[in-house]
Amino acid sequence: MKYFFLFILLFNFPVQADQDLEQAQRDFEQKRWNQIQSLIQAEMQTINRSRKKTLKLKYRLFELKSELIKLYKEKENKEFMEKKAKWGKKVSRKKSFKKTLDLYHDAHRFGQSLLKRYPNSRYQAAIYYTLALNSRDFSYDKKQLTYLRKAIKYSSASSKVNYLARTSLAEYYYNNKQWKAAIYQYELVLKNQDDEWHTKNLLNYGWCQLKNHQFEKAIVSLEKSHQLSEDDYYVDVRDQVMSGLINFYVYGKQIDRGVEFINKNAVDKQASLLNLAQKASQKGYFPAAEKITLDLEDQINPQQRAELYADLRLFQFDLYKQFHKPNKLLAITKLFPATKFNDYQREDAVRKISDLVGAKQVILKKDFSKHEKVFNRSTLSEIIAYFDILAAINTQEVAQYEYFKAETYFSVQQFDSALTSYKKSIVDWEQTPSKEDLRKKNLDALFACIDNLKLSKQDQTRELEFAYNKYLSYWPKDKKAQEIYPRLYALYAQENDYPKMQTSLDRYISAFPGDRKKQQDLYRAQVDLLIQHQKTQLLSSKIKQMQQGYLKFSAGEIKKSEKILATILFKKFQQMNRSGEQNKALEGYKAVFFTEYYPDSIKAEAAFNMGMIFTDFSNNNEAIKWYQKSFDFFTPAEMNKKRLFLEKMALRTALLHDFVKAARLNTFLLKSFCDQKKKNLSIFTAAIRNDLANDYMTKVNNTINKYQQCVSVFPNSLKKEIMTHLFENNHQSEFMAFVEQYDLAKVYPEEVSFYYERLFWQYFEKNPGWVSKVSYQLKKVKEAKAKLLMSTLPLYQKLKKELRSYKRNRIAIQDSEDPNIFAQKLQKRLAKLQPLIKKADQIFSKGHGQISVLVYDRLTDLTQSLASEMLAYSLPIPDPEFQKQFKAQMGGLAQNFRVQKENFQVQAQSLVEKYELLVVRRDDSHSASEIMNISDIRPKASEMAITIGLGR
Repeated sequence: MKYFFLFILLFNFPVQADQDLEQAQRDFEQKRWNQIQSLIQAEMQTINRSRKKTLKLKYRLFELKSELIKLYKEKENKEFMEKKAKWGKKVSRKKSFKKTLDLYHDAHRFGQSLLKRYPNSRYQAAIYYTLALNSRDFSYDKKQLTYLRKAIKYSSASSKVNYLARTSLAEYYYNNKQWKAAIYQYELVLKNQDDEWHTKNLLNYGWCQLKNHQFEKAIVSLEKSHQLSEDDYYVDVRDQVMSGLINFYVYGKQIDRGVEFINKNAVDKQASLLNLAQKASQKGYFPAAEKITLDLEDQINPQQRAELYADLRLFQFDLYKQFHKPNKLLAITKLFPATKFNDYQREDAVRKISDLVGAKQVILKKDFSKHEKVFNRSTLSEIIAYFDILAAINTQEVAQYEYFKAETYFSVQQFDSALTSYKKSIVDWEQTPSKEDLRKKNLDALFACIDNLKLSKQDQTRELEFAYNKYLSYWPKDKKAQEIYPRLYALYAQENDYPKMQTSLDRYISAFPGDRKKQQDLYRAQVDLLIQHQKTQLLSSKIKQMQQGYLKFSAGEIKKSEKILATILFKKFQQMNRSGEQNKALEGYKAVFFTEYYPDSIKAEAAFNMGMIFTDFSNNNEAIKWYQKSFDFFTPAEMNKKRLFLEKMALRTALLHDFVKAARLNTFLLKSFCDQKKKNLSIFTAAIRNDLANDYMTKVNNTINKYQQCVSVFPNSLKKEIMTHLFENNHQSEFMAFVEQYDLAKVYPEEVSFYYERLFWQYFEKNPGWVSKVSYQLKKVKEAKAKLLMSTLPLYQKLKKELRSYKRNRIAIQDSEDPNIFAQKLQKRLAKLQPLIKKADQIFSKGHGQISVLVYDRLTDLTQSLASEMLAYSLPIPDPEFQKQFKAQMGGLAQNFRVQKENFQVQAQSLVEKYELLVVRRDDSHSASEIMNISDIRPKASEMAITIGLGR
């Protein structure tokens, strides 16, 4: 990679055919050069062999010497450029142009000798003029001005030499921005209207007058140049003149005159008028610019001149945005979907609208009052309208724009509208996937909307069912899907929709055959519901299914289910309970419990059943009280049987999302069976997990401190779960303290290193204090990735600083900048890229993915900056052909940088996707960074979502 930059800058990636063509061209140029050199040498030898050399022959010899300088300058300049490209380091200009300078000095001495020997010859002025041109083109010894003045002095006013010298002198003053001196010379030169370059002189003269703030004279001069350019005798400079006049009319505040002239004389009137409107808007002349564009709407046929018509609409967008005309701006933008844009224009339109709507989103969010829920509804309507327009223009990103609409609604707590748009974005993505996979974002946001909306139970069920089923259809076997299957099952259970319960359970079994225990619990919950609702026929079918081996239930459990089915109608109090008469059932159980002559086992069962009823009532305190009373009467063996039931009750409660009650049951079991340390491990784990589900960290810590004595060991796997929860729920301080307390860095070095690195990137370049704390911990972790991060980061920071310094050190263009000097400066600047790229390669060789992406980000920014830099360079050379070639060369360099920028973006994205990297600082190398940075204004899910485990 270290030679890659020089390669793309100096060449255009030629294929073999291009290489052959270039070689043929080089051969032809060499042959031409040799022929011309031979002819010059032959004529010089002929003159030198002459015994009697007349002044005419000597003057001819002086001309030939000057031609030879030009020939060698051409050759040595090519060799100089090739050396710079090949070696990539400074090449001595003095050595590279040694032959040219030697020939120049030889010709200069010869010319001076002629002037000295023939001081009054008729060639005197011509010799001075040639000396001036040689000084200008080959030596840069600042003698040009002196020789030009002498050429004028010693030539007659009507001579050709006098005219040419004055023209060159005018150009000298023009190039050196000595406007008044240039004007004086041009006024003399312009008296000669027989020169075919008279039109070019008029053009230069007009520019001098403009710089001298004589706008009327400037305009008249260019108008005359344009008129004369129609004559085949003169050089046609109408394109340059029209371009200059557009500026002159605006500077001179004669825009109406410009419109009239363009309509009368311009080859492409519509394009010229649009250019005039653009210049007028830049100077703040809104009424004039708008009038021109309104007239152009009727003049430009959108079918015949689709590209120009699209440029008009894009300019009108900029015009109304510049002068703060929101109504007109929206009206023009609404015309974009019907406008035929080319690819570049469409990209430009998308960028313009995206920038605008992004700014409006920021304003909308900033002005939003959370407490009063007040916002500017007009601004919201505009934002939605602009996103609809974007969707119509950029149809491949319809899903993304619908997502942005939803985000906008969400930012002002219009959750019902946001919910609709999130769902539509999902449907749109299924029809036309956008560049970014928005499905998880949309689904996470759906859960947040559902949590924030006060939906009826029926509506909430419908929306959750949609979200759950969509998620499972996309990722049926991922970790979150493993949690969703039971929730979808519980959702159908709340609706008593037994067919869908069975279908969802079958899908769960198909995706996760290893989760049999949890699936059995779900099936038991279904059987419990059937028992509760006395669905004897359906219950019978379920038992039959169990008998056929479904989920491999034990024979004892199947037999128990059979007994329950057989005795449902004979349990009076249970019948009251299931029929909704729980209070009557409680009175009955209490009567049994407080009756003296009932055996203790009956009292215990009565108390236990009352605990079950209070559990169903969600009256946890009463439930626990009666469970405790039942345990006062149960034998140890009976208590152990009830323990299993309570464990299932706790699990069932957890599956129904009542984690507080489930955790209370878990701690009750731990308290009641504290001596059964091995059995208590799962209960201890469940208690902590249930409190973790609600993020009740105080209760988690209390359970650990109070009941850790009731288990044989506090398993590392559970510590890992707590550690993971603390990290994922942004309890950073507690997370770091927990890791330190249990020395988890030694047990799980990779995981701890990963989390510390996540924290590092979260606060990187945002919070130096946290970065320092996390860096300290990372240095202590004995893990390769942590060490790699700590060793690679300083290299990246140093490179970033050097790249920022490099970007600032642009080439300074002098007022009289010579192309060759500029080329030397450019080559020198580009050569300094090589060590920077080498340092980037050193970082890449380290193999740290996230830092590598950040390096790509800096390189992407650098190449974009260099592309803009190349296009910004301009040399003050009046030669149109030179300017054309110069702009083409700079454009080629800029395009190469843009191509490299896109390559860096692709490489960065490939790196992210291949290794699933978490990159917290990634701007320029992301293909959609601008719109995402502008639009992603919705609060974090952790701030607003309460759907456990499903928020963002």
